[in-house]
Amino acid sequence: MLRSLTTLLLLLVGIPLSAQTSYNMVSLGNWHDPDLPFNRVRYNDVWGYAANDREYALMGSRGFLHVLDVTDPENITEIARLNDDAGSSSIWRDVKVYGDYAYMVSEAAEGLQVIDLTDLPNSASVIHRSEAEFSNCHNIFIDSSVSPAKLYAFGTNTGAQRDGYLVYSLADPTTPTLLGQAQLTGGYAHDGYVINDTLYANQEGRGLYVYDVASPSAPVELGILNNYVEEGYNHSCWRSASGDYLVMCDETFDKGVKIVNVEDPLDMEVVGLFRSTLLDPNVRSLAHNPFYLGDTAVVVSYYGDGVQIWNVADPAAPRRVGYYDTTPDRTDYGDGTWGAYPYLPSGNILASDEITGLYVVRVSDFYSLPATYRGWKAKPAGKNARLEWTTTAEAALLGWEVEHAVEGSSFATVGFVEAAGTGTYVFHHPTPGPGRHYYRLRSKEQDGNDALTEVKLVEFSEDLVAVTAWPNPAPTGARIHLSGLPPDTPWELFDVAGRRVMAGQGNQLLPRLTTGTYFLQSAGKIATKVVLVD
Repeated sequence: MLRSLTTLLLLLVGIPLSAQTSYNMVSLGNWHDPDLPFNRVRYNDVWGYAANDREYALMGSRGFLHVLDVTDPENITEIARLNDDAGSSSIWRDVKVYGDYAYMVSEAAEGLQVIDLTDLPNSASVIHRSEAEFSNCHNIFIDSSVSPAKLYAFGTNTGAQRDGYLVYSLADPTTPTLLGQAQLTGGYAHDGYVINDTLYANQEGRGLYVYDVASPSAPVELGILNNYVEEGYNHSCWRSASGDYLVMCDETFDKGVKIVNVEDPLDMEVVGLFRSTLLDPNVRSLAHNPFYLGDTAVVVSYYGDGVQIWNVADPAAPRRVGYYDTTPDRTDYGDGTWGAYPYLPSGNILASDEITGLYVVRVSDFYSLPATYRGWKAKPAGKNARLEWTTTAEAALLGWEVEHAVEGSSFATVGFVEAAGTGTYVFHHPTPGPGRHYYRLRSKEQDGNDALTEVKLVEFSEDLVAVTAWPNPAPTGARIHLSGLPPDTPWELFDVAGRRVMAGQGNQLLPRLTTGTYFLQSAGKIATKVVLVD
């Protein structure tokens, strides 16, 4: 529809991070109660609420919903810890807010609880609890774009509706009223995003399904996205303000966050992809929950990699503009930031860390980047790695440190390239050796700050085939003899941009190509370089 998968894969973007706690984002405050019950996970979901010039966080823990005043992030105050089912415990707790009321569910047998927020900052209380339709529930979502607003419950323990949803009217927000329930053709929905009676359902390994849910008990399937690039456990999503795009997380190690064009549900397509590489150059990051800010930015909570902000004004080329790592001392992706809430009036972002509680963070300068990249790539060039990047803007930039890592090692600097005031830059890393090699660029600013590009992988086969081409250089159109290749051995010829320009077999080739440098490969290995001249 928009571009080929090959083009997309060339645009994979994930801004790697270092051991630093943050880039272009600061923590304004943290709240944590170490005495709360803990068994690998202490905290879970988080949501926000604002009223009367004050801001609040509603964060789940194993046994409670904590209502916290975050108006002054340096002095966060807990106002209430709520759960109408005393002694209940679950690592999964979900909360959403509509008007002056919050709605909480969990995978413990707690039903649907309604929390009155109208008396804040003095108090908050549970005013309604019902297990009439379900006791356990994984996720809820509120469609406030319709009137009356509707609350959807996904992953309940109620018979067939575990493979669908229940939907409630919030005409009386203190007492949700069941409107309908339905199974979905895609089966169990782990989570969903609903707007204007359109449901985008995250249905595990089966993919993203879109439904018309105007008739609550009779959803109509509009489209399916499956068999997409880097498909995993389809976990959660959020739609852009325009409705043209959707950001989607697959909760699977080493699966990038997707930007999906959803203008036509019958023809949805992944058009952008990005990932984090804070801990591991092998990019085993694990994204959890995404949120759109308008049409140009995405906020993502990552297990192990904190909360991150991405500029997606060009959906095909997302770029990171900031991050704050809530687990800088962790060395795995098992735990970390569960949720993020980016819609407070102040612009502050709420982030819930599974172990260390609530963080209030803020982007320092959303539009600040030392360089704007048109492209950045790395590929083999004979025995060397060839790195090339092009900039369209450079602000007070000294240049780039080129960083390199191999499997199981940390990044190390292997060279420096001075800034020239925009243009195309090329760096060759000589003979890095066989195996998988990772490269990234660290831009160095005049004020001492720096920023990292995404990681690129260059892979060299274990042994280069011993092949000699003669004559070499050769005139265009001349017959070239290849010694070292048996007569029936297939080979391919690639140009310096990595495009295949010829294929054949045997120990001769007759290249009818323009002058330039080409690389001959056999059995997936670079065999020799061929140079054509006038």
